[in-house]
Amino acid sequence: MQATFTTTIEIDSDRVRDLLITAFEGGSNYWCGNDLARGKTPDTPDATKYDCWYAVYPTTGGSVTFSDLEEPYVGSANDPHVSVDLADRYVLDAAAIQRGFRTMSELHPARLAQWMVEDYDADDADTFLQCCIFGAVIYG
Repeated sequence: MQATFTTTIEIDSDRVRDLLITAFEGGSNYWCGNDLARGKTPDTPDATKYDCWYAVYPTTGGSVTFSDLEEPYVGSANDPHVSVDLADRYVLDAAAIQRGFRTMSELHPARLAQWMVEDYDADDADTFLQCCIFGAVIYG
């Protein structure tokens, strides 16, 4: 019988942000609405100065809320003529990111390994975001 070992590693926020940017700007844009709504403002005031705030907020104590383009209720949160039920939107925060890493390590360890050695692509980033939000890959 083979032994199984578990370890815990610390992951730098900048690496997580890079992965999220890759997901939002390329890997997940076929299902993740580009009408990203600002969620909870982060604890770090400087986070709002970044162009890619949607990747900074969830890694600095805040959150980002966004829609799923595959669902029929999607509309732009910035359009006053479109009704968007925020209860049907998804929240990305530190807890979701933690869940995403755990899920990815269990269900998609090869993709996580690619990211760990900094040899990942948009598909790997999409897998990560879906693991964060859905707990599994449901698209792609």
